[in-house]
Amino acid sequence: MARMISENIIPAENCLAITFTRRAAEEMQSRLKCNINIHTFHSLCFSILKENFEVAGLKSDFNVSVEPKDNELSFDDLIAVTVKILNENSNLVKSYREKFKYISVDEYQDIDEKQYELIRLLSPANGYICAIGDPNQAIYGFRGGDSKFFKSFASDYPEAEIISLKNNYRSTGTIVTASNQIIISQNKQKSTAKPLYLINSAGIAYHQNEVLYIIIAKRNAACG
Repeated sequence: MARMISENIIPAENCLAITFTRRAAEEMQSRLKCNINIHTFHSLCFSILKENFEVAGLKSDFNVSVEPKDNELSFDDLIAVTVKILNENSNLVKSYREKFKYISVDEYQDIDEKQYELIRLLSPANGYICAIGDPNQAIYGFRGGDSKFFKSFASDYPEAEIISLKNNYRSTGTIVTASNQIIISQNKQKSTAKPLYLINSAGIAYHQNEVLYIIIAKRNAACG
């Protein structure tokens, strides 16, 4: 996205990048250094509702609170109410699709049903969307996150190109080797599922503490 903006292929104001945490959004903004719309799911919905508070039946000065009172919404309500008004107003959907023509969603494996609905409303099947994630790293199941949405991405967007990133530039060869052993084991256990890709190491020097971590991790995995 940053490259296409810098080469004037797409306008920054029509780009939307969605991530999960405010810290990640701020880091992304500092790296891109361009006038791009960067949001968490909650801040995006807050922005949409501020622009359409009357449609949502809210006052212009509505707030977000853990314990909602009059003219207040919970964090879950932010997304649910946004999805509701978009579902009920086709012209509103059309305007935001025109505004956010190019969408990138980070950690796609952790989105929940309402977040998925929001993305599908903003980006139709023929839309320009980039989803980044790994279903094997899903960590928000306790919040309703479900990697099935990541797995359905190819069918939701049939024209999308799937790019597998198999080179690891963060971990040492020791960690990569241990990870591949777990992947091979998982592939044997899930013989009917699509095999997981093995990882290529970029050859970072190993550290003694990592060996201990690997041994503990493998023992925990073996214990189930």
